[in-house]
Amino acid sequence: PYPDGKQFWPRGYILPKELDLFLAECNTDNRKYRKKWILKDRSGYGSHGNTIASTDEVLNMYDSSKLTEPILCQRIVEPPLLISGRKFSLRIYAIYFPGGKTISENGEKRLDATLFVSNEGLVKYASALYVDGTDMRNDDAMDDRYMTNSGRGNGRSSQQHDLEQLQREFEMNGISYYKMWSEIENSIQTVMKRFIYRKSVGSVTGDALADSRDFSCGDSFIHSSHAPICSIPKIIGFDYILDSSMNAYLLEVNRFPGLEPRSSMDFDVKQTVVYDAWMAASDRMGIPTKYAQVLRPSKYKGFSLKRLSLT
Repeated sequence: PYPDGKQFWPRGYILPKELDLFLAECNTDNRKYRKKWILKDRSGYGSHGNTIASTDEVLNMYDSSKLTEPILCQRIVEPPLLISGRKFSLRIYAIYFPGGKTISENGEKRLDATLFVSNEGLVKYASALYVDGTDMRNDDAMDDRYMTNSGRGNGRSSQQHDLEQLQREFEMNGISYYKMWSEIENSIQTVMKRFIYRKSVGSVTGDALADSRDFSCGDSFIHSSHAPICSIPKIIGFDYILDSSMNAYLLEVNRFPGLEPRSSMDFDVKQTVVYDAWMAASDRMGIPTKYAQVLRPSKYKGFSLKRLSLT
């Protein structure tokens, strides 16, 4: 259902490593000069270090040797789905437990890798109304219309809602929330299978994902020296944007999503995700949940996690 075929992420290139591939696309696409790209610094956080650029601007940066460090050049999804005239992105939380051995009252036992997705998440809005064809020379105007991260700084932090509010917006506008959520769940499963079962990725996820190129994670995304501690939850942030046809595109995966709250609503969402992660850990270890329940958030709505298959 996606314009680019099977893949559910925007086309992107690791520059300068894949500059030749980037040039090849530019030279075969008549729309190249109308394209916008976002350049993502590997160490960027909260959109810091991100730059919006046209195709010409990207090429000029390399001609003038302004870009020397590896950077992800990712195509901006257009036209985006708008709410009240604003572009928005989604932060979806997944909780992962690696497989491994653990010690219980009955001795050593083996636990399988387990994946959950939370129905608590964040909707992050751009701080200005979206206008296609914005002057690329006005950096602030471009950022305010295209950037949706809540921690951008400079007094331009964007507005946030929770997913419950988004569902109400969809219902009022006749948009299928279920379709969006199904696509998100499927993409999270596909990504996690890729990094857990790297050797069999071709048979698990299909050629489109098997032939893709990694940028942000590598083996350290899942595997670490602490992998045997298989009942400590790993909270992962998946960021999405929707196009005007309601296709959900995965923008990036955050190994260390910021869990420090910036508002009361932000606090409620993140506290629920963290609490439910430890409730799932308690259940995984066979520990009575009453011990974790003393940390229950004051505005807790109920267990938010759904288990996703990794087979």
